[in-house]
Amino acid sequence: DVPAGADFARRVREGEEELERHILTLRRAGRLPVDGCHAAVAAPPSLGPPAATPSVDAPLGSPAAAPLKQRVEAWSCSDVCDWLERELALETATVARFCSHHVDGPLLLLLDDQDLRDELGVDSRLLRKRILSTVSRLS
Repeated sequence: DVPAGADFARRVREGEEELERHILTLRRAGRLPVDGCHAAVAAPPSLGPPAATPSVDAPLGSPAAAPLKQRVEAWSCSDVCDWLERELALETATVARFCSHHVDGPLLLLLDDQDLRDELGVDSRLLRKRILSTVSRLS
């Protein structure tokens, strides 16, 4: 038997993870566009020309593989989340935690192993090493 409190905590955690997945899905679909993670509601997406895509052959962490803003220090939370998805193929829930913690470019460069584990919930030691190694090549 699971105590009622533990069951409730599990359900809340599952609900939070599901909400994070829905928010990320809406953001990807352009239905919840943000220029940073702080905006709750943003204007509809621009109808301008499509953004250029980085080279598929570019090595991880290279400037050609980075978002259009070449300097990591200028990246918004949205840029960081897009980069994490594209370059590291992180799970949606993990990327959503970066967004919910408002990790922008300057903060991304300051993250350490403990931040990834304790604050962002990246349990795998090897994944934390891969993230930190790839981030170090950006600066």
